[in-house]
Amino acid sequence: MKRNVTKAFLRVILLGVCAMSLMFAQRGYAQTKNEPVSWRVICGDEAGLAYAISGGLSKFLNDRIPNLKMLPEPGGTVLGARLVSKGEAAATYAHQTLLWEGYHNKGPFQKSPLGKVKPLHTIYFYPVTMFIVTKADSNIRTIDDLAGKRVSLGIPAAGLTTASVDLFKAWGLWDKIQNRWMSLNDLADALKAGNVDAVLGWTVGDFSPPTAVVQMDTYTKCRVLDISDEQKKTIGKVSGLVSRDTPTRAAFKQDIGVDKIPGWALWFGFQWGSDVDAEMVYKSVKSFFEGAQDLAKISKAFEVFAADPKAATIAAISSTPDVPVHPGASKYYKEIGIWQKNWIEGKAKN
Repeated sequence: MKRNVTKAFLRVILLGVCAMSLMFAQRGYAQTKNEPVSWRVICGDEAGLAYAISGGLSKFLNDRIPNLKMLPEPGGTVLGARLVSKGEAAATYAHQTLLWEGYHNKGPFQKSPLGKVKPLHTIYFYPVTMFIVTKADSNIRTIDDLAGKRVSLGIPAAGLTTASVDLFKAWGLWDKIQNRWMSLNDLADALKAGNVDAVLGWTVGDFSPPTAVVQMDTYTKCRVLDISDEQKKTIGKVSGLVSRDTPTRAAFKQDIGVDKIPGWALWFGFQWGSDVDAEMVYKSVKSFFEGAQDLAKISKAFEVFAADPKAATIAAISSTPDVPVHPGASKYYKEIGIWQKNWIEGKAKN
């Protein structure tokens, strides 16, 4: 009887040790110097850009950091943040506003906040730049001209829409326009049919317009609205947003009369959990910076980062400086001289 009890007890202990080993491996802790580390990384929806490039990104890191195995999985940004908080993933694809919402229990995390572990600023690769499109023969030429007009910025659940609504409120225009909620995929048809006067447009990483913008470019002669200097200053006051121009060629093949489109941007990248080993994150960020040109060979999405990694990082993190920077990332940013005085360093976990 005692022998059976002893065996059962040993089995429980063994299972516990295995479970702890799995957890540490998944979160990026190696129990010995040469022990392999596996990172489960949530890479956005299966139809999205981030998941499409995740295979190449994983190989990039796995080839450069001994004993590391990055394991990409599909999943939305909110889900990714929750999995990181629960210890079920090491990192997630996210933009800086989502980190801010998670850190301050706002937006999708207001009713169900994240735990003590949260994804922190780590690395940003490309901007999504937004702007307003109207028909070329419209009498709407500037943002201020939208007062009293039928405008669609998309649907409330979309991150680009939420950011744009916040900006319109900051501009004092939200209560002056005739808002029309609709799917981002329906914007082009609504503009062409004249059901709305102006719609949200956007580009990804200065190289890829979404289907909605491609359809606008194909079926409607377009104009992009100008943004005043004062309005550009206001963009920088909205948490997470950056005032930014994108090349016209990134959105339109037709001649819209300008070389650059004025807009506002969110930066997207991969953000590691606050409890993931700082040294491993440091090696990852260092690899991304030193191998930036190789990243650009994986996808055009990395070209903005590859052109100037320092500028991309400063722009993204500075838009939400009250969210801490992962200690592994902060170590590298201090080494290369881009650490800003108003940034906050996250606490390293031992």
